[in-house]
This record gives sequence, C-alpha cells and structure tokens, in this order.
Amino acid sequence: MLEGLHAFLQQPDLIEDTFVRLESIEFKGDDGLLAISVLDYGGQETWSRWTVTARGIRDYCIRDAGGDLSLFESGHVLALQHTDRCQGLSFRGMPRSAPECVGRLMAAHIRAVGDWIPFRRYLNTLCDLEQLLAGGFGQLADGPSFLMKAYADVLRQEGIAARLLADRPAKCWMGRQWVENPFVLATLLIGDAYVVGVDFEERRA
Repeated sequence: MLEGLHAFLQQPDLIEDTFVRLESIEFKGDDGLLAISVLDYGGQETWSRWTVTARGIRDYCIRDAGGDLSLFESGHVLALQHTDRCQGLSFRGMPRSAPECVGRLMAAHIRAVGDWIPFRRYLNTLCDLEQLLAGGFGQLADGPSFLMKAYADVLRQEGIAARLLADRPAKCWMGRQWVENPFVLATLLIGDAYVVGVDFEERRA
C-alpha cells in the first residue's frame, strides 16, 4: 500500500526536509478521497500532489493534519480497537482512594494506547467514574480485550475483584447490518491526523 508515495518520500534529497499535508478529504459511502501535498519543511514549496483512495474507512480524525506520513498495515492501536475481540469488565470492591484509582486507570490507558484513543471512550458513561468506583461494584467498561485487560490489572492491583466477561468478535456495519469484522485494518497517519481503513491506494496528481 502506498508504495509509490513512500518511494517518493524516501528519495535521498527529500527524506530530511519533507512535510506532508492533508489538504482535504471527501467521503463517498464507506470510502474517502484524500488530497495530499508534499512540501518542503518550511511549507513554502510544493514538491508533489497525490490523491489517496481510502477504502472501507472505519475511523478517522482530522487534527493538525500536517507533518510526517506513516502507514501501519496492521497492529496500530487505532486499528486494533476495531479488530480485537471485545468484552465487558465488571468489578466488586472499593479502592483505597477512588481519585487515585482513576489516575492509575488513566496511566494504564496511556501506556496501552498513548493519546490516540480518548480515555473515556469505552468506560461506563452512566455515572461519574469516581462515583462508580466508590460505589463498590458495577460495570467499569466494555471494549477491545487488550484495553479491558489493562484496566483489569489496575483494579486487581488496587485489591478489587475484576471480572472480564466472555469475549465476542469485533463487528462492523456492512450491507445494512452488523457483521463480524472480516478485515485486517491499516492506519494512515499524517501528523496527528489519522484514517483507519481496509486499503489505501495512491495516485500522483
């Protein structure tokens, strides 16, 4: 994927001084058309323009869409959250300090996914997290297994009984229904912007 664009960016006379900018994104169903410019690091001179077709988009965020370009064909946490098996996490027991427990959960979250995934994305949103923990029991979260296990480890270190519920396959919306996700997803990063999809194909403009 994106072999031509990567080859252009790896040219010896460009590799140290390139700046990639996402100029626009146009959505067509589950696909997207990305307009990308390659500029000198100062952003004064445009060296090339590219159109990238992103097929089967599952997630995206357009923020600070300029800097280095990277493509992860598998394994990035932004994709893993959509492909990993899912499960709920319940608990019983009270932490010594609910605010400190929240801090430890947040630290575990950052170790697992950095700042790519918001801390509260998979947490129980029916009540405040500190109040939930202080209540002594309930469902803490529901989401990708790798993240639920990280949260469960924190609870157990706090002396709280953590129970991971039976896992289930990740699903995606296809053909007007939810189906078990059949894809390995790739992640395209441009600066702090990202697009997660099934496939990426480039064409030089």
